[in-house]
Amino acid sequence: METFAVSRVTLVTLLALVGLVSACGQGPEASSGAAASDSTGAALVTDAGTSAAPLVVQGVAPARPVHTTDGKQHLVYELFLTNLTPTRVRITQVEVIDPDRHGVALAKFAGDALTRILETDAGDVATGTVNTGGHAGVFVDLALPLLQNLPRRLAHRISIQSAAASTIALPGPVVAVKSERALPLGPPLRGSNLIDLNGCCRGAHTRALLSMASGLFLAQRYAIDFARLDDNGELLAGDPSKNESYFTFGSEIIAAGSGRIVETRDTVPENVPTEPLPPATIESAPGNYVVEALDDGRFALYAHIQTGQVRVHAGQRVTRGQVLGLVGNTGNSTGPHLHFHVTDGPSPLGSNGLPYVYDRFDLLATVDLEAADPEITPVAPPQRRRDLLPMSGDIVSFP
Repeated sequence: METFAVSRVTLVTLLALVGLVSACGQGPEASSGAAASDSTGAALVTDAGTSAAPLVVQGVAPARPVHTTDGKQHLVYELFLTNLTPTRVRITQVEVIDPDRHGVALAKFAGDALTRILETDAGDVATGTVNTGGHAGVFVDLALPLLQNLPRRLAHRISIQSAAASTIALPGPVVAVKSERALPLGPPLRGSNLIDLNGCCRGAHTRALLSMASGLFLAQRYAIDFARLDDNGELLAGDPSKNESYFTFGSEIIAAGSGRIVETRDTVPENVPTEPLPPATIESAPGNYVVEALDDGRFALYAHIQTGQVRVHAGQRVTRGQVLGLVGNTGNSTGPHLHFHVTDGPSPLGSNGLPYVYDRFDLLATVDLEAADPEITPVAPPQRRRDLLPMSGDIVSFP
């Protein structure tokens, strides 16, 4: 279990549903209701001067913008690479290019910047090495000024170094940009001092790429883990091994929008926060959960619900603000919290995450969860925010 010191106490990092479930082979098949991901095209990345077999690079899903509390619009998307060459290769740079603006480079990732957005099944992120037959994921967060016109598409140039130490820059795939407005929602919890853990636009959720029989999926692309703090920045009072000690445990989970319940589960037992978890599977990771088909055709997942406390059933019509269940600590969860995300299909993890915003909340404080010694920084006075997505480390109040 990872911990972060915040204020005078320790914040338990409430881990994502699933980390980067290996895309290095064929994963379990998605449930039958999973929506197919939008095609973004794939590129056979070859060195024209050699007879080497290609790298295959594909986009997982179109990039969709979301406006966040940092005053920017973020395009969050992924590239999936497969090395079909007979030797190991090393990725040295990834460039994001606007092909409709004379090939201007919007971002370049090399060195430490590349390391921060790269995962490889070779386990050698620092060198960017991809084994023969191996895979890598490039997890891009392109932050642009709020008023900047979005590109219509994103092209890529990928620099690789072969075993012979020659470096070549190769064209990558073109990823479409869908510029529709992010879905406005109400809160899934009420009250104050709710901290966003593992939210936009880095961290475990954005790396939870799944390879399934029906395709590549990243359901948790815009997911948030919500936990409640007290006024001193503490997560709990009392015995840390008891779920009841955590301020989030037992909070009412409410529908973020009106819709119809598609699926529920209510029989998974609670975890003990101080005990190790068994290995997570795609089926077990959400614990007890509710999937809601929102009225606009998108789907909301509310996960890790308290055992026996799901208050709705499949087929039931619900309205915004209606109680769905109580916050628990079930599934792949190290402590009580609510995991919330929105997807393009009803499968909790076998679908692709879509952006959303909360139509009204107050930003109370922020915490840099990546810092060696994170501290709470109050926002004075608290700021009312509208139609934005909180970012990882934001502490918010919902009406």
